[in-house]
Amino acid sequence: KRTLCCLCVILTGYSISRIRSIHRDCIEDRIWAFSCESNSAAQHCSWSHVLNSYDGLLDYKCPHDGFISGIYSWHKNGREDRR
Repeated sequence: KRTLCCLCVILTGYSISRIRSIHRDCIEDRIWAFSCESNSAAQHCSWSHVLNSYDGLLDYKCPHDGFISGIYSWHKNGREDRR
């Protein structure tokens, strides 16, 4: 398994402003890049439950006009997918 973690929340007052990725066939995974920016509303954060299954669609809207300040996922080689 390969984990992916981006935590803008470590810096109080920041959230994720950009997510970019490219797929790399040689590792059957994506290479990720994240940008964080100042967000005065980012004072109280919480984690959601797992949002997708392997080979499943990820379609998430933050409740209450929220925003994303951290991401955590893991890659499973047998499934060649992230969750």
